[in-house]
Amino acid sequence: MPTCPNCGSYVPLGNHSCSCGTTIGSRDDEYLEEMKEMERLKHQYFLEEQRKELMQRKKENPYKQDFLNDLYHEGAKEIYLERMDEGISEIEEKFSAKFNGIYFHNSAIFFKFLVETEYYDAIIRAYYDISYAYNYVELITDIVTPYFDKLYSNQDFRNLVKMTESKINAKFRYCEIVILGNELVVYAYFENRRFFLDVDNMVLI
Repeated sequence: MPTCPNCGSYVPLGNHSCSCGTTIGSRDDEYLEEMKEMERLKHQYFLEEQRKELMQRKKENPYKQDFLNDLYHEGAKEIYLERMDEGISEIEEKFSAKFNGIYFHNSAIFFKFLVETEYYDAIIRAYYDISYAYNYVELITDIVTPYFDKLYSNQDFRNLVKMTESKINAKFRYCEIVILGNELVVYAYFENRRFFLDVDNMVLI
C-alpha cells in the first residue's frame, strides 16, 4: 500500500489523494510521465544530431552553389568565392531570380539567372572578373533574353494589342525586356511607336 509523501499515512490502492489533501500519483501516471520524458529526450537528441549533421555539411560545403563548393575544395581563394557568393545572392534577391548556370570567357566567369513571372520569363546575366580578387559581380544590363509565350497567348494582352493597333493605325511588332535599376521593364513596339507595358494592369503607357 503506498504512503503519502507529505504526512506518511497509508493511502488505499486506487485512491489518488490522501486525507491530508495531498494528491498521490499512480504507477500508471508515473509510467506515462516517464514515457513522455523519454520521448522528449529522444526528440531533443534527434534535433541535436540534425544540427551537428547540418553544421558538418556546412563546414564541408559552405556555399549554396555547387560550383563554388567545388572551387572551395580545389583550393580557390576564399575572397573570390565570397565575392561571387555575395553577388549571386544579391541578384537573386533583387530580381526574385534563380541561379541558372555559369560559363567562362577569358578572365571572366559569367552567371545566368532565370526570372519567372506570370506573364513572361527572362534570362539575365552577370559576370565576375577573376583577374582581380576584389572585383564585384557586375550585372549585365544590356543583354536580356525574354520568353514571351505566356504574354503573347494571354487574351487580355491580345485584346490590348488589337485595340491599340486600331487606335494608332499601326501594327504590333514585338516586345522586349530591359533592366532599369532593380526592375525588369517590358516595352511593346508598334510600327511607329514604343509603349511601356504595365503587365500588372495590362495597359500601355
